[in-house]
Amino acid sequence: MTQQRTPHELRKLGRALGENYMARLSDQLILTHLAGARGFHDNIEWAVPKASDADFAEIAVNTVKAPTKNRHFISTGSGIETVKAGGNEITIATTDIMNADLVDALRTHLDSMAVPPPPVVFEGDKMASDSPLRVLLCSSEQYTSFLQSNSGSFRTLQANAMARSQQAGNNPLFMGDAGLWNGILIIKMPKPIRFYSGDSLRWCASYTTETETATDLVPAAFSTTHAVDRALLLGGQALAEAWGKHVKTGNPFFFSEKELDHGDKLELLVGAINGRSKIRFEIDHGDSKQFTDYGVIAIDTAVKLQA
Repeated sequence: MTQQRTPHELRKLGRALGENYMARLSDQLILTHLAGARGFHDNIEWAVPKASDADFAEIAVNTVKAPTKNRHFISTGSGIETVKAGGNEITIATTDIMNADLVDALRTHLDSMAVPPPPVVFEGDKMASDSPLRVLLCSSEQYTSFLQSNSGSFRTLQANAMARSQQAGNNPLFMGDAGLWNGILIIKMPKPIRFYSGDSLRWCASYTTETETATDLVPAAFSTTHAVDRALLLGGQALAEAWGKHVKTGNPFFFSEKELDHGDKLELLVGAINGRSKIRFEIDHGDSKQFTDYGVIAIDTAVKLQA
């Protein structure tokens, strides 16, 4: 009866919406697993519910793991440091933002770090060995904060990215708003991994265990005007994905239709057989064995929220 009351083809529209949902779900699950948190930003564009939702664990498939201690940093306003807390609040101020000094400090730390995330290698990149690259995913607010700290240099950053793209088969990742700074390709992430005042920010207090601390919160002083966003520095081999094969489609994705109420209603289901997780190793550093997210680093910074 619903189909008879509308000129639109509901089956066709339902399949299109299902495909759109599955694409968003896949991208957002990748982002969530890499970040080690879903965050608390929420709107109708999120296909992945917040971690407090009863369906979160089933949708995520594999456990979403907080960043390991040696892969988790926080802004100091002029650089980075490992995460610290006091009085059940994370030690961060509203002035500890994303800026050029932070990116420079991150690159310096990479150069001196034991077992850093491997560089990202694009197909055909002739400079991959001599000038290694990593990719920094930033929220829109972090990206704007970085640009404001580099006023007048944005065109130079874009030009750097475009020049490097010519050495990397004109990979589309270098196009648009991408900027290349100190060997780090800075681009916007599609959704922010965001923590508001009073939200729990899970972190690992020890290098040698995966035990997570969940009692430390974003400072109350952030109020409703500021939040903490998580940027992600990506190297090679950051995430593993496993795909199954549906018996009828021969690929991981499938549609299923079922008539209900004696043929009066049609139920449409879209499904996928897959799972993903960060690549993590226990690496012997000589004096200790440290759990290590192999190809991703999380950097938490303060951001100013739009009124």
